[in-house]
Amino acid sequence: LGLLSVNLFAALGFGIIAGAASFGVVRFAQSQPNWTVLSWHKYLSWMSAATGVPFIASGYFRHENLGYVANIFLAAGIAMALLRKYAYSEKLVVEGANGIAGVGMIALLLDGLWRLHVYVSLGAGFFIVAAVVIGTEGYINGFRRVDAFHYMLALSVITFTIGFNTSETPIFFRG
Repeated sequence: LGLLSVNLFAALGFGIIAGAASFGVVRFAQSQPNWTVLSWHKYLSWMSAATGVPFIASGYFRHENLGYVANIFLAAGIAMALLRKYAYSEKLVVEGANGIAGVGMIALLLDGLWRLHVYVSLGAGFFIVAAVVIGTEGYINGFRRVDAFHYMLALSVITFTIGFNTSETPIFFRG
């Protein structure tokens, strides 16, 4: 709730990610999860990439007084949600979500580095490593990649949350 009072768009983005994580916990806690849990986890995982990340980026850039960049990410997130309903190809929907999430995280990483926002830079870096380096298929030294992916995403969300909420970081400093 602390983030909601600071930034509505970032809070919505993190809320979507939290929803996907919650259904993921229920899904992987069961040996035979039912269809409803599986479909909600898949849908909210897609929504995390398609709208969650763009909303986080929109919130960050809005806070940095870059309204035009914030509006681009907000529009992209809304467009992705509409694309899912009207797209002719599931692959297009998945690749579009992954693409917009990637652009959002790269923008957060670059702007965070430029402004010396340590936690924002780390959060974006952890997210990019999870998605690009680790992935979700197969194993790393006997360890399931999907587990490593989720641990890295959790670290990303924690560092983003610190960056959005802590006055010790330069994210809220206006000199």
